[in-house]
Amino acid sequence: MNTDSNIDSSHSGAGKVKAVMTASARGNRIRQEDISLALADQGVFVVADGFGAGQSGVSAARSACEAASAFLVRNSGDQDATLPFILRRYFSLAGNMVFNALIHANREMVNSNRSKPAEMCGGASVLAGLLDGDFLALGAAGACSARLLRGADAPVLLNRPRTYHQLRNPSANPGLQSIDHTECDMPLMALGVHDGFEPEVFELHVQPGDWVLLHTDGMPARLLEEFAGIRTDVIQSGVKLSAIQDRIKSALARSQSSGELSDNLAFSLILF
Repeated sequence: MNTDSNIDSSHSGAGKVKAVMTASARGNRIRQEDISLALADQGVFVVADGFGAGQSGVSAARSACEAASAFLVRNSGDQDATLPFILRRYFSLAGNMVFNALIHANREMVNSNRSKPAEMCGGASVLAGLLDGDFLALGAAGACSARLLRGADAPVLLNRPRTYHQLRNPSANPGLQSIDHTECDMPLMALGVHDGFEPEVFELHVQPGDWVLLHTDGMPARLLEEFAGIRTDVIQSGVKLSAIQDRIKSALARSQSSGELSDNLAFSLILF
């Protein structure tokens, strides 16, 4: 089994966050090209799914996470930070921040790819989040997903992954229905591919007790169901943070050992 996970509790900076668990698993792939980054104190969360030949996918996922998170940490809370970048009046300040963070990261990656031969270029699907008080803004490009677990309800899909599979099967991937991930699925938008890029932004008022799961496209349906079951147990009987951590790790290990986890996976589970 090739998994790495950790849990970090924070009540400073992003004061609404009780804990964050980040994890990654290689599945049956040769290399790990999915990355999760969480800076709970700054309220910054990024997951990326890289693609490209050799190590280019790994490098692209890392570059996407680093560029987007650095932009958010540097500029969040600054009323003028979106200038001279793009300002969308129908987004909140946090929404404009994640919008511009992904545009910035895309520019960095496109410029880097221009100096490389075609076979060494890489790109990445990305989902970036910024928490401003009780307001969570998410910027997405490609195959990553965000899900809300609230109360005893089934997980709610907050965004629609932009992939070829979703184009052919628009009813796939809502809530707890089976995640039909195919080996030939490709993102229809991604960072590092071209200049004409505009991310999709989703905004949410979080509530105490919410769980928000940001993940790449390797999430098996059964593992998502286990997360929802753990969340239900927390509501019904109360579970300590350490027990939640242990159960999440065990669920991930079972998914890996059973062969259900065939693709790379990276996620951030944010507990409010």
